[in-house]
Amino acid sequence: MNQLKFSYDYCERMIGINGLVIYKIFKDFPEDSRKALSAVLAFCNRLNLIVLESNNPKKELLKFEHELEQFHNGTLPQDPMWIALEDVFEKYDLEIQPFRNLISGQKQDLIKNRILSVNELLDYCYDTVGSMGLMLLPILAPEKKYVLKEEALKLSLAIQLSNILRDIGEDFMKGKIYLPKELFIKHQYSFKEFVEGEINSSFINLWEEIALIAESYYEEGLRSIHEFPTYSRNLVKGTVYLNRAILDEIRNNGYQVFKKQNYVTNEVKDRVKSIL
Repeated sequence: MNQLKFSYDYCERMIGINGLVIYKIFKDFPEDSRKALSAVLAFCNRLNLIVLESNNPKKELLKFEHELEQFHNGTLPQDPMWIALEDVFEKYDLEIQPFRNLISGQKQDLIKNRILSVNELLDYCYDTVGSMGLMLLPILAPEKKYVLKEEALKLSLAIQLSNILRDIGEDFMKGKIYLPKELFIKHQYSFKEFVEGEINSSFINLWEEIALIAESYYEEGLRSIHEFPTYSRNLVKGTVYLNRAILDEIRNNGYQVFKKQNYVTNEVKDRVKSIL
């Protein structure tokens, strides 16, 4: 087995591409596209593992950031993931900046525990997930990278906003509040009410203002879904539908986001699977 094949196989194992659901998603992709996606997603997965499992994530992020710059400068770290990524950068029109932004976003998230404004929230979403959409776009739609850039960014932001609205209680347990302080003031929802997990009209209005932004981004991002190649269109649609459904699940559960975990129902998942 040559080194490049070994490296791609390593990336596919790393993201669990042989799992039933993810295999079904990728089965119609051209082989080169599937391999390229696995390498970029392996990069994202490695970054997540550093943040979630490392005993010293700050130090490990700096090391990972240094490896990225070595990679960019042509000094290839001896790691299967980097070897596979080198091949991806040669075959696809990827840019290094979104990779840098993703690491930068995770570094900021280690020290950030409060968001002050909606603009700051959107900047945070861009760094943590929006950049990931820009990393994947040249593979998902290689001929439409520039045409679909704005749509890919909006869909990525919408997905991250949906996850933030779902994980309010879980994030607070970690010392994080991603709901902007300016919206607490605007909707007259106090920090004391938030700490006590009170769900009232003020909280619902605050929550819905962010949900409205997410839903508008979903709408705008999907307007150009027909521009994606047929093999990647369903992946994008399925990802969007599953994440957008989170918002309706929360509404159906009475906005219980402090002590209840909200997941899309099996019925919704089956509906999404039927389009894949």
